[in-house]
Amino acid sequence: MKNLNLLILLIVFICMVTCIYHCGEMQEKEIDSILKNNVFIKGNVLSIKQSNNHDFGIILLDVDSANVKEFIDTLKNGFYPYRVEHGKAELYATISDGISIGDKVIINSNERKATYYCHKSNQRFEGFLNVITGFNLEYVKENTSFK
Repeated sequence: MKNLNLLILLIVFICMVTCIYHCGEMQEKEIDSILKNNVFIKGNVLSIKQSNNHDFGIILLDVDSANVKEFIDTLKNGFYPYRVEHGKAELYATISDGISIGDKVIINSNERKATYYCHKSNQRFEGFLNVITGFNLEYVKENTSFK
């Protein structure tokens, strides 16, 4: 009887893990489809605002080039990880150590990447773009330069 209970618990545990895995996989596919919108932005860092949530922050860019003049779309349950307006752009993402004013940032939405070129250290970093939700969404609403 004890072995049967353990077997049932093991089966329930495996089913739960499988369900969680598949739900996460479907969410990733949805985010991938949302961010595959051909947005490409290249600019220089004007300012950096960092939250208290795992290095998340807002990087304000002076746009050198972009394939969109404005991008101010929002989602039902979140924000895109970037916004473009009047020759400026904001990137909402985890900020790597060493990023400073004057550094170059390239945002490639289709690849879900932000590439940082640091002039002082002569290094390159890549960051991952994701839809902004939860605590980070509130931080963006309160700290955006675009009001």
